[in-house]
Amino acid sequence: MLQLEVSSSEDCLGPSGASAARIEQLIDSNRFRDAICETARVYGPHLHRFYARWSAVEAEDAVQDTLLKAYVSLRRGLFDGRGRFAAWLFKIAANLRVERFRKIKRRRALLADNPEAVEARAMGSDVVAPDKQLQLSRSMEKLRVAVEALPPPDQDLLALRFAAGLSWRDVARVMGIKPETAKVRGMRLRRKLVEEMAP
Repeated sequence: MLQLEVSSSEDCLGPSGASAARIEQLIDSNRFRDAICETARVYGPHLHRFYARWSAVEAEDAVQDTLLKAYVSLRRGLFDGRGRFAAWLFKIAANLRVERFRKIKRRRALLADNPEAVEARAMGSDVVAPDKQLQLSRSMEKLRVAVEALPPPDQDLLALRFAAGLSWRDVARVMGIKPETAKVRGMRLRRKLVEEMAP
């Protein structure tokens, strides 16, 4: 089984062109295992942020699933090198995110039908934080609810840009739209969320 270590070091500017070129060189040499290990190191933190709306364990599982699917796709020759590797990788992530989101919604529906399970889960969690932490928690919950109220394509656009840290050009490639359209939609959505978060 392919075991992947995701680096915890994060580069706020995103992966460098040299890192992406190195991965593509490994792919061109049919060194797919090395390419995916390098992908885990370079893109792992960005994928983790992309999935950050879930628990840390679920996000980690989603990152591993993405890397595994990318590995299988590389072995099958599904990356042709005509597009940017980051856009190709995050297209896989976006598709898996939709699948996982559906599974999570189904699980929540099952829990809602079983109040005892919800209560037992709540009793096991650590509660009572200081006032500031409680206020931050409420703000984060308000933001989460506002984001979840958006249509799935808008949620993906925000996650690709602000959680995964992709450029507008790569966001556009993943979503199949023009870069200018992606940027305008992203800024509009960000403005809308800021207004909704205002007291």
